Amino acid sequence: MEFLREQELKAHDRELKLIAEKRALEDRVKNLEDELQKQVLLNKEMAKKVRMIEVQVHKRSEASGVKPGVAVGNTTGTIKSGTVNQ
Repeated sequence: MEFLREQELKAHDRELKLIAEKRALEDRVKNLEDELQKQVLLNKEMAKKVRMIEVQVHKRSEASGVKPGVAVGNTTGTIKSGTVNQ
């Protein structure tokens, strides 16, 4: 009978430990999901700001008569999309 009580206590202890581990993992998942959501929102905000800057650059270049993507004073060729065209 004593053996069965010990086994029951061990099983109960294991169950409590597993419940605590599960709770900790669920909390970690929730924190990671929250962080991911924040990063997604930040990413969208940054993309929106980049588009706004691109529109401003395009408007300024139209107003000044400079073609977008062409470096002023560039004697080796034009710069478009980060590459040099010669």
